[in-house]
Amino acid sequence: GQMFTLVLVEITPDGQIVDEMDLSEALDPEVDVILPYSNRELWPGLNSIEEMPDGKIISTSYNLSACYIWDRQNKTVAWRYGKGEQKISFPHDPHPLANGNILLFDNGRYYAPDPDGRTNYFPPDFSRVVEINPLTNETVWEYRAENPVDFYSTYISSCQRLPNDNTLICEGAIGRIFEVNRKGEIVWEYVSPFYTESGKRFGKTSAIFRAIRYSFDYSGLQPEAFRTDKCDKINRLYGSEAMRFANALRR
Repeated sequence: GQMFTLVLVEITPDGQIVDEMDLSEALDPEVDVILPYSNRELWPGLNSIEEMPDGKIISTSYNLSACYIWDRQNKTVAWRYGKGEQKISFPHDPHPLANGNILLFDNGRYYAPDPDGRTNYFPPDFSRVVEINPLTNETVWEYRAENPVDFYSTYISSCQRLPNDNTLICEGAIGRIFEVNRKGEIVWEYVSPFYTESGKRFGKTSAIFRAIRYSFDYSGLQPEAFRTDKCDKINRLYGSEAMRFANALRR
């Protein structure tokens, strides 16, 4: 009988609250409707928050299958995407790009029709990464696999536009990270060999929540990050030499 909401809070390093925004006061119950197959106890339910260059906050809601930009100054929704004909499903990890567009991972967990609205009674499960113009709500770029089920993550996952204009994608559920160019061609790929026992919810999984590429000169990785002796055992078990050895045995 209870419904909970979320509050965005900004705090100083010593724990002082300097700004907060109750999202239930900004949402419209006639528009921002919890989907029939989603959790009814939490409105809206977010899986990411990121501050934009203008101070607004961008996030995605799994319960509403929508992307939001929150105006902290006016305590309002500045932009929403995912309602009406603009369909996304269980989305994650939205980012503002330098060109003003929004990049996000569209998991596709609950698709009934195709994202373009055409009727499809038995759609294959698939995910996609989309770049959206927030001024027109048009999709200006999209990546999905040629065979739809070759790229599908029902939960978690991420995307990142790289300096070379390629896109790094984390297909989180199976622990796959790959890079595609603007033509949708895969130019780099890595599948995690590491599995963790997570219990009854996910079982034994190689899932990766999110992947971010950092340059070699990133200050947070200096000066110890690339000491090969620290990773010697892992590289011997799972690195390129191990893969070449395993392939040779298969032959």
